[in-house]
Amino acid sequence: FLVEPEPFPRPPEREASYWIVLEGLLTTRPLLEATAAAVRDGNGGEYEETCHKLCLLLTDFLVLERDLLCRKEAGQREAQYIDLVASLCAHPIRKLTLLTLDAWLNVADMPLSERSPICQKPLFTRLLLTIVDQCTYPPGFTTWEESEGDCSGVDEDSFRDIREGSVDNVKDVLVTSFFLLKHDYIHLVLNRLNTHSSWQHLE
Repeated sequence: FLVEPEPFPRPPEREASYWIVLEGLLTTRPLLEATAAAVRDGNGGEYEETCHKLCLLLTDFLVLERDLLCRKEAGQREAQYIDLVASLCAHPIRKLTLLTLDAWLNVADMPLSERSPICQKPLFTRLLLTIVDQCTYPPGFTTWEESEGDCSGVDEDSFRDIREGSVDNVKDVLVTSFFLLKHDYIHLVLNRLNTHSSWQHLE
């Protein structure tokens, strides 16, 4: 017979530390939003290392405390944290998108019956659409050598890693999203095709 042990109680000190760290990490949102705006304006190169370190910190905490952050009884602060990490997927520094993928696969390993509603279909719908956006050629794109418009600020290597799935976790997140969303996955893709006319979106 299989015996399922009772969950080991968390020490009070760790519980207190969880809330302190959670609140502290939530304060990084304005900085990440400011760096995203700077990158879009072509002035954010100096912030890449800072964003990289923050992203690692945020995703590590999500993996470490997944069972609390994503639990069915999770509250508003946990929801804000999931939203913050998900926003990193859409950051114009596309390396951050790639850094979050392991964390989302870790969340996907958690049984649906134990997950908060926001960590189910809503989260993976968002991830699917964000990944598609992150591998869509920018307006004015012609070639990497002769690009116009927004393409000048795009890191080609990270863009290709997402677009071509050369990083395995990109494919894994998309496959995970498909199995969770099922027919909604197809509807989302079709809706995108029906609501955009530019070749960048359609191709």
